[in-house]
Amino acid sequence: MSFEEDSSLKKEEWLWQPDIECELNVFGRPDKTTLVFGVFYLNRLLRDEKKVITTLFHKLKRLLDPWNKYYPWNQFKGVEIAITKMDDGLPYIFGSLCVEDNIEQEESLLVAILHEFSRSEGMDVFIKICDTEGDFVLMECNDVLPDEYESPIGNNRVWLQEGKFKIIPHTFHPERGLRSDEALNFLMNSYYACVIPASINKRLEEKVLYGFPKKNLKDLVQLPLKISNEKHMKILRNNPQLISLILKNSLDERITLEGCDSTPNCKSKEFRILTPIKHCKIISFYLNCLSTPYEKKSLPSLCGQLISKSLDDLIEKRILDTLPLEWKEDVSKDSLQEELCALDLLDKPFEHEMVRMDALSKDRTSYSDIGSEEEVMSRFQKFFSEAGKLDSIDEDKINDSDSESGESEVDEEEEIRKYFERENIDIDEEDFFEFFLTEALKVKKEDLKHYQNTEPEVPVAKFDKEYDQEVLEQLDEFFQSRDEDGGNEDVLELLQALSVDGSVNGPLDILMRNLRE
Repeated sequence: MSFEEDSSLKKEEWLWQPDIECELNVFGRPDKTTLVFGVFYLNRLLRDEKKVITTLFHKLKRLLDPWNKYYPWNQFKGVEIAITKMDDGLPYIFGSLCVEDNIEQEESLLVAILHEFSRSEGMDVFIKICDTEGDFVLMECNDVLPDEYESPIGNNRVWLQEGKFKIIPHTFHPERGLRSDEALNFLMNSYYACVIPASINKRLEEKVLYGFPKKNLKDLVQLPLKISNEKHMKILRNNPQLISLILKNSLDERITLEGCDSTPNCKSKEFRILTPIKHCKIISFYLNCLSTPYEKKSLPSLCGQLISKSLDDLIEKRILDTLPLEWKEDVSKDSLQEELCALDLLDKPFEHEMVRMDALSKDRTSYSDIGSEEEVMSRFQKFFSEAGKLDSIDEDKINDSDSESGESEVDEEEEIRKYFERENIDIDEEDFFEFFLTEALKVKKEDLKHYQNTEPEVPVAKFDKEYDQEVLEQLDEFFQSRDEDGGNEDVLELLQALSVDGSVNGPLDILMRNLRE
């Protein structure tokens, strides 16, 4: 966490949306989605803003410290804050958190923390929250947002004050959004005129704020691991919040369980580590792709071997050298809860649930010893057909997505359609292509640019729901036919076509055209 004024953390432009509709400027933006926030103390009678902001900084730091020390953030470092200044010299606290690989959980958690801070700091403290993709608070409430606050009119109007989300009224510059100086001047002089939209506050209370912090803590489950490497054991015991970064690295670097010993290892030491439920799906994916049989009692050992291989990769690339690791005594699994109790945010510690090991290996299918190209297609087919099953760690989603055996083909297609609608999944061509390359073909993210057409001649539009359904039906029919006749020659040719430079149309169009032929 940074304590320096005018630190390199300052990326003021990330905090403000354009006041008029314009093309998105991607230059200067982070490669990964980042939540940013600004904490302002606005009182026109105040003469020593710096002293007040410094006091607020230390209060906010105290609230963030337990989460930064013990919560398994996807990028490990957690929330960074610094005191900086606006162009006119007004001091404020700027904060940021990279949420790229766990957006829903981590954005909700940080908004809840800032909401708690806002409740206790009085009417002169105003907090602006957004991410580098836009004003996600408004996006979250899009269906209940009054028409007069649609983008770009609503830009820079939403603020958190005294535990309530308030909006600078649209009657103030009704033809556009607000510039940063306009928003701050309005709040300093006319904050009492802000609108408190009940529908927006109710929606955010239900989806983001309710149950904090216990609800957020329940998103963590105990993952049992058996690790034989003493160095790896020490790193994880002292820095258990590394687990999210380690698991995500296993995906990014195509680290698999192939070649791991699937027999239980009695010599390895078992311990439990708190892991986000969403990241457990990574382990589930690897177990489902494992080609050799294994016993349920081997799961802690297999999980430990995956963690060790990924941790070795991070050590070899010296990535761990850039992180503020701890080398103290073992961290208690309840350290976070104990500190939250000390802050009166939690009544008493509770036991985290164990991850369901049977759910990790649910409906596992062994693969035969096939060629590498055929294995790619087999994995992609399995990944597509069982997309809903990756959510099996969540018991509610198991109940929702499991279907009765013997259902007709029509019922199965209806189940797929309902799943995509229930999860609010919108298939975008670019996202599909990236998903196909990284998850099915195991292409590294940094190599994606070699497979993309940088100057498309035909503009790419988002699919509508009707076309989404058509895509799903054609893919499902196509893969089923491939299963029946065992042929995949034209599919292998298609794989080669996807990597040809100068492709005119998008990769999904190419894929769909081949499916129709």
